[in-house]
Amino acid sequence: DPISRLKTSINHGYPKAKVSKFEFSLKDDIDKSLPEIVYSGALTPQITDLEKIFDKKFIDFKYQSNLTPFLTNEGGGGGKPRQIIYIDTQDLQADKAFDTMQKLSKILHFNPPKQEDKTKFERKAWNNYTSFLPFTLFINHKDFSYLKNKIKFNFTEEPLSNLKDTKNLFLDKNDPCYENLSINVEQEHYELIKEDEKIKERLKSYFKEFVKILEEKVKFRANNVLSEQDILNYFKANSSLALKFKTLLDKELTHIKQTRPDIIASWKYYAEFEEIC
Repeated sequence: DPISRLKTSINHGYPKAKVSKFEFSLKDDIDKSLPEIVYSGALTPQITDLEKIFDKKFIDFKYQSNLTPFLTNEGGGGGKPRQIIYIDTQDLQADKAFDTMQKLSKILHFNPPKQEDKTKFERKAWNNYTSFLPFTLFINHKDFSYLKNKIKFNFTEEPLSNLKDTKNLFLDKNDPCYENLSINVEQEHYELIKEDEKIKERLKSYFKEFVKILEEKVKFRANNVLSEQDILNYFKANSSLALKFKTLLDKELTHIKQTRPDIIASWKYYAEFEEIC
């Protein structure tokens, strides 16, 4: 749905600085270490970003324009028009993506996804935690004088296969973010920490504060997202912008309307947008 795409783009946001790539120590302020998410320079999504619809850097609706070379003998198909297959985004949802790719593999003759990889198709690549993770913490002799080596902890959404997930050592299941976070460390360091009460207690205190602040930042983002209704209301108040956008969509959705009208019919907010215009 084009209106949902606009909503998603406006709510996207980006870290003000790429701090997630840096390493932080126990002495660093957690609140300042986690990236600040900004939207066109502001701390919350800006509905006025809709004015950038026609800026290709903002979002691209060139459905028909991108397909035209493949629908004619002008290019893309070695002189022959190509077959175009549309995939409803509902068929790419977590519970359907794996089956969809299996079906496509038979049509397009590529290797089907493996059953052991099914879980990869069932997770969202982008969610409320993506902007803040991965995050890397390290401890060394400056924190604990008897440590010989620097120990790194990699905070990620899912366990890293080559490392040990240590969150059970420091967090309780009712702690914020517990289900959405893994705290990974090398196995040898895990054994050391597990037996050292001083290190374990200090890290436990840090991690509990970390998840508390992380949850606050995630909730702040969630509480400030704009909805499809916000998008439609803006178009109602800005009829010239709405008409200009409709003109673009009328051109770019031509082929989809001809070949997959069922997809168009499923776009609830697009239907409401057309009524506005």
